[in-house]
Amino acid sequence: MTSLAELEQEVSRRLGPFYIYPCDDTTPTVSTVNYAAVPALQSLTGMNKIDNLFLLRRGVLADGTPSPAVTPDDRQRMVVDLDPNSGRVQVDRTWQNAPAPNEQLEFMHLDPAQELRPAVLAGLRRCLLQERVLLGPGYIYECDLTASLPWVVTSNQVQRVQTGPYPSGWPGWWGGPLDVPFEVFMECGHVWIRVSGGIAWGPFYGGLLLTLNRPGDSIGGSGCDSTLSSDADLIAPNVDWAAAACHIELWHRYPARMQAAAASGWQASQKDAAAEFTRQAFMNEPQRYDRWAYRRSSLWSLNGGAKHGGSYTGGRTVVNS
Repeated sequence: MTSLAELEQEVSRRLGPFYIYPCDDTTPTVSTVNYAAVPALQSLTGMNKIDNLFLLRRGVLADGTPSPAVTPDDRQRMVVDLDPNSGRVQVDRTWQNAPAPNEQLEFMHLDPAQELRPAVLAGLRRCLLQERVLLGPGYIYECDLTASLPWVVTSNQVQRVQTGPYPSGWPGWWGGPLDVPFEVFMECGHVWIRVSGGIAWGPFYGGLLLTLNRPGDSIGGSGCDSTLSSDADLIAPNVDWAAAACHIELWHRYPARMQAAAASGWQASQKDAAAEFTRQAFMNEPQRYDRWAYRRSSLWSLNGGAKHGGSYTGGRTVVNS
């Protein structure tokens, strides 16, 4: 899986000038609290391609191992000047700790904390992932989903409701979970589902298996119930899909900044970014279920006509709490 840091790096490559260079590996370090020594930026041509870019220190060395030199306050700076003869990168504010030997530095177009990270998390919200949730046992008629699943915030996220395998005992020999008619409604900003009983049948003690669309920014870190917060947290969506979503989100949030890079040929236009996101979404978004077909009683039945004779195809509803 891809980490949040790797996603931000992939997004940065799409939206403007972006470079990753290691500091000089001489021990003790030749960098200071005022500048970083970067041999890869030495040039007799006098070329300077990093002025006015943001410099980001993620606290890792070029080989991926942690760097002990980086404190939270040292995480980012802006490049003031580059001396091409020595490869010294001067920053706008001094660091508490000088860059370590072989520490990895990133140079990018957008502010990492104020622009890139918020837009990346918002872009991940555009990536909908399929989630299945088994509600606990009990009798219910209506259920507040947002109370137990805070990431369920819109009614369209509920895609399917089926009989749960526990404790109702379904599907048994019927061959699989069976769809249950349901309604979704909003109340006080919460998403609720309503499950009604069939003719001559009341709700019974059982489980409901829900299929939901879950935004990509709500899955990460240490598992499905944690959120993304650090560079090492893993993202759930495919990296190409996530990067395309973040790219178009950046166009939505910072059009002036994005247009400046697109006009100079550093990145794709808004039209191209939108086309790529549409292509990735077509390949990666969860399939949609027909919520209306089972409303016709001829296509939905749990009791098989056991109560009203073999010709009756009406339904019995399993509900749960």
